[in-house]
Amino acid sequence: MARLKHETNDRQKRVTSTIGLTDSKHAFNTPGERWLMLTIAGISLRINCSDEELLGLVSNSYSRFLSNSMPDLIIDVEADESLIAPMGPGVSIKYEGDFLSVSREDFHAHMDFNHRRGKITQRRAVYSLDALLRLLVAIKLVDTGGFLLHGASIIKDGKGYIFFGPSGSGKSTIAALSQNYTILGDELTAVCNVDGKYTLYSTPFWGSTPGKTIKASGGLNGIYRIYHGLYNRREKPDVVSAFKTLLPQIIRFDGHKTLIEKITDNAINLLQEVEFYNLYFLPDESFWEVIK
Repeated sequence: MARLKHETNDRQKRVTSTIGLTDSKHAFNTPGERWLMLTIAGISLRINCSDEELLGLVSNSYSRFLSNSMPDLIIDVEADESLIAPMGPGVSIKYEGDFLSVSREDFHAHMDFNHRRGKITQRRAVYSLDALLRLLVAIKLVDTGGFLLHGASIIKDGKGYIFFGPSGSGKSTIAALSQNYTILGDELTAVCNVDGKYTLYSTPFWGSTPGKTIKASGGLNGIYRIYHGLYNRREKPDVVSAFKTLLPQIIRFDGHKTLIEKITDNAINLLQEVEFYNLYFLPDESFWEVIK
């Protein structure tokens, strides 16, 4: 996995041993500063926040993704209650070179990837930070040979599967019908190429499926574009058709030529290694009978 160069593990141990812990063993106090570490799909993010209430909300919401890793990115978080609640989920994004700017009614953020640091000014609410984290993880996953995809991901019998499609295609339905298996996510799936093998990671970015967010991963065995059907069946499309249906569901940034090229290459490479099918399914557990 492509990662930024970090300090040594000995350095990390020395730093960890000299700072005081707050309520969580992964949240820290240093003079004039409070922070915690998150690791999502192998991407480590340090969240600096002097607002104790907001940091507590973040710690609780991402509790299963707290870590002691050295950061790939550092985010300075500042609370501003003068910002209003968002009118909708859409965000304004400007991404050029190493600089990313993101805004919505409830937050304003920027990130300098060259210096691995950014800042977000936001309402005292986790959903504001969550919108930024989704974008940062999506961008960093591209360097691993993967991407962030609109899709449900499930581990069954030790094998990982992606079920994807546009809104209304049945991603949340598939997840809800798979409660006996390990559900990594029902809305966004993280895909990485780890030492030549494609791996699925859970994320905290969920949609509507009830249940607990878990931190887990598994090897990718198959990709399914889902459709509601009159009976359960799967068919194998040609690779060009598979690419045309997969690419629009990957979180990407139109206008950033380098990133688009990398995402395109990552998608092509994935389809050369992992089986892809169209799945027509009934809304019950019987659809698993055609998944092999």
